[in-house]
Amino acid sequence: MSAVVVGLLIITILGIIGAVAWALGHKGSTGTGTTASTTATTKTEPSVSQAQKDAALAKAKANAAASLAAAAAAKATTSPSSASAPATGATYTPIFNWDASGNDIGSYNVTKDECQQKCNTTQGCAYFQTDFGGSECWLKGAGTPQWKYDEDKTTYVTDSVMKSAQLPYDRHPGFDTAGKDIGKSIASPDACGVACAADQACEFFVTDADGSCWLRSGAKDVTVSANRSTYVRPGGNFKGTTYTPYYGWDAGSSGGDVGQQTSNTPGACGQLCMNTNGCAFYVTDAAGSLCWLKASGTPSPSANSDRVAWVPDSTAKSWGGVQLPYEKHEGLDTSGSDVGQIDAGPGACSAACAANKACGFYVTDSAGTKCWLKSGQGAAKVAADRNTYIVPGTQQHPDPRGIQGHRLEKRWLWG
Repeated sequence: MSAVVVGLLIITILGIIGAVAWALGHKGSTGTGTTASTTATTKTEPSVSQAQKDAALAKAKANAAASLAAAAAAKATTSPSSASAPATGATYTPIFNWDASGNDIGSYNVTKDECQQKCNTTQGCAYFQTDFGGSECWLKGAGTPQWKYDEDKTTYVTDSVMKSAQLPYDRHPGFDTAGKDIGKSIASPDACGVACAADQACEFFVTDADGSCWLRSGAKDVTVSANRSTYVRPGGNFKGTTYTPYYGWDAGSSGGDVGQQTSNTPGACGQLCMNTNGCAFYVTDAAGSLCWLKASGTPSPSANSDRVAWVPDSTAKSWGGVQLPYEKHEGLDTSGSDVGQIDAGPGACSAACAANKACGFYVTDSAGTKCWLKSGQGAAKVAADRNTYIVPGTQQHPDPRGIQGHRLEKRWLWG
C-alpha cells in the first residue's frame, strides 16, 4: 500500500476519534456542576443539545467516508497492475473456411474462447485462428495475411483486418447465377467476399457494375449478363461455362454444327450454347451478330479475320489436342511491341496470342519455354535461339528471301 493511502487512512481514523471524544466530553456538561464560590469568577460553557451532538457525529462520519473514497481512488491510480493491463473485449468477425497464413506469434491447444482471451492479453496479437473443431489456436500479429481456402480453418479478425481482406474467390465475369438470396448490400467485390465468408450459409456471391452485392446459396441457373460477375470459392462448382475467345480464328468440328442462330452479342450466343444439348463451343462473326453452335469432336481451326472461335476455358489449352496452326519461322527473331510474356511453349503461346486482341504474332525461344506476344511487326533478323510464329495468310510474316539461315515451316502444332 502506498504512503499516500496510509496517510489518508490515519487522518480518517484520527478524525473519527476526535469527533467521538468531543461528543463524549460534552455529554455531562449542563452548566449546573459549578459551586457558588466560583460562579462569579468562572464562565460556564453553554449546554450542548442532543441535536448538536448528532450533527457533529454525522459530519465526522461524512468526513471519514470522503477520506476512504479518496484513499480508494489513490490506490486505483497508483496500482501498477492496472496501468499495465492490456485492453480486453475486442470484437472479432469469423471468416469461415479461410486460412490466413503467416504472421504467427504463438500456438496453443485451447478452445476458441480461450484463444480469443489469449489474443486480447498478448501484446502484438492482431487476430487469431482456430481449426474446425475449435481445439487448436494460432495467434497472429500485424501484417498482410496470405488467404487461401481451407474448410478446416476459421480466422477471427477485427474490423481493421476485415476491411483490408482480399479473399481470392474465382471470378466468372459476364455471368449471373440464380440462387437463394441470403443478403444484399452495396459493397466492393472484396467487401462482398468477406461478408460471404462471414456467413456460413453463403456459398457464392454475385456483383454488378453499380456496386450491388448479392450473397447466395443453392446455385441454380446461370445466365449471361454483361453487367454481372459470379464469384465462387476456389475450385468451387460453377454451373456456367466461361469461354475464351480466339480472335481471327474460325473452327469447324468433326461432330458438325448443332445449329446457327442470329444473336445480338457473343454472350447471347454463349447462353445458347450452354442451353443447347451437345454444344461444345461456338463461333461468331467479328461483330457478334451471327452465331454457329458446334458439336463435340476434333476441331479444325483456320485463320479468318472476320471470325471469333469461343472455346470453353476448361479445354482451351487442350482443345481436342489441336493447337492453332500458326506459321513457324524457325531461327528468326522479329521485332515488335510487346503485349505480353509467358513461360510456356508454342502451343500455350498460340492460345494466349489468339485470346489477346492486340497480339498479331509471337516469338519463342528455341527451347520452347518462353514466349513473347507482339503487335506491329518490325524488322526480322536471324537468331538461332528464337522462332517467330505468325497467322497464316496475313502477309505479316518476314520475307524469307535474302535472310540467310532462315527456314519456313507451315504446320499444325500438336499439344
